Amino acid sequence: MNVKPVWVFISGLALLYVFVLVISWSRSRHVRPHSWTPSQHADFKKWILPGQTRHYEGFDGPDATFYMFGVDWCPHCVSTKPEFAALGPTQTIGGKTVQCILVDPEKEPEKAKGFQIDGYPTLLLQKSDGATTKYAGPRTQSGFLQFLQQSM
Repeated sequence: MNVKPVWVFISGLALLYVFVLVISWSRSRHVRPHSWTPSQHADFKKWILPGQTRHYEGFDGPDATFYMFGVDWCPHCVSTKPEFAALGPTQTIGGKTVQCILVDPEKEPEKAKGFQIDGYPTLLLQKSDGATTKYAGPRTQSGFLQFLQQSM
């Protein structure tokens, strides 16, 4: 009896088995589609990166974004940060949404890119049309709210 054809057949089956394993493994690694609507995720607005405006079906981005650019080593930033954080992630003023974002330009330079930061802290209001206004009032929560009400 000739043994060679049996080994060719067995090695062919082994290769076929490995091929099937590789195909099934690669298919299991693909991202499957997921049905999703913005109303399922109320906190979707905080996923928008600073400086970006995104519009999705059934969702409009914020009308404006209020930024505080500050660093940990600055005493003025340290005293202003809790007042700014007290605003929360979003404010609704006159039916318009303002997103409030705290950015450390030394830790997150990509988020500060494109903004004119003269010193620390720098507080900027950027509207959805791209207009930017620098805040120069008192560094308190009530001062921030008054500025936002006047600007919106």
